[in-house]
Amino acid sequence: MKKVFLLNFVLLIALVHLTSCKAQTSSHAGLTKQIVEETIQSSLYPASNNSDNAKTTLAFHSVNIAKPRTLKSEELYGFAGGTTIYPVLVKFTSTLRVQNDPNFNPSFDIHDITQEYYFYKDEFGKWALDIVSSSENRDVETQK
Repeated sequence: MKKVFLLNFVLLIALVHLTSCKAQTSSHAGLTKQIVEETIQSSLYPASNNSDNAKTTLAFHSVNIAKPRTLKSEELYGFAGGTTIYPVLVKFTSTLRVQNDPNFNPSFDIHDITQEYYFYKDEFGKWALDIVSSSENRDVETQK
């Protein structure tokens, strides 16, 4: 009886510990692929830039979110000390479709983009981004 109680107690402690670790991981990993894609779309390619004859669409290929880090110095990269930043590497295609005259076929300006960003929460608690200068960055105009 004592062994069963002890075994149940150990299992209960392990379950509580795992639940606590999972909760910490979930809150720690607050930045998701969906947030990254929506923030890039709304910040860099807003719908307000579209018109009746021009529209930009994005097709995301990969979103890699690195481990976040909290900056310790007074200010780094324009961020205040204590700011948590999430390095993110994104690969996507940007397609600008322009049709000035409905009697002609539209033209397309297509770019395959690889870009590193720092994501962070702004002073209002909303996700924001800064473009990072990196050797990973590419913007290649392509044809379709």
